[in-house]
Amino acid sequence: MYGQQGTVTLGNATGNYIDILPLNRFTAWSRIFGTDADDEQGKRAIIKSTNVQWNVYSNEPDIVGFSMFCVSLKKVGSDLIDTAGNLTGLVQGTHYAGVGSKVLLNMNYFNVHYVKRFVQGSPTIAPRGGGTQTVTLNAAETSSLQKTGKFTVPYGKYGMAISNPAGDWKAAGHPKADTQNHFFLTFSDNFTTDLENPALSWNVVHSALVSA
Repeated sequence: MYGQQGTVTLGNATGNYIDILPLNRFTAWSRIFGTDADDEQGKRAIIKSTNVQWNVYSNEPDIVGFSMFCVSLKKVGSDLIDTAGNLTGLVQGTHYAGVGSKVLLNMNYFNVHYVKRFVQGSPTIAPRGGGTQTVTLNAAETSSLQKTGKFTVPYGKYGMAISNPAGDWKAAGHPKADTQNHFFLTFSDNFTTDLENPALSWNVVHSALVSA
């Protein structure tokens, strides 16, 4: 069994941000629960499960939207994976449509296994003279500033079989079949210029079946 943890700030100066977390990049997996080097020997393994817990915490009440996806690639998207197992070169209008957090994926490229959309922050609508209203941010709003969720990557009843003909299975770095690589995508419309930003944290546990 292996663990995978991390934290990243979400957003950029344009408010059109994508964070991509590779879930099957073995170099990011750390040994837990008694796993040792001997378990990584052999050319084949079966990835039985990947359980993901995530948390988004923000230090600002401003309204920020998020769209999250767990995806794997279809064969037509093989050129989007580099040699290190990273998902690269996503192009707006080709691989996804929309800006900020308002995003739909091109289903010709992706198998979508999990979707989560939410908004942090809350406006206060105050009456103004002449019968109109103005919207201001509610600085006391805190209830939405922390969101949590979880999902399991669907490897199927028998798990996901991987192999490395050139050496031990984990030394391959990531599954050699492009369609076996899974990613956690987070789209956000946060502007980092105000120095108040949400952060995404994740804790993942992977279970692999290897030969004795």
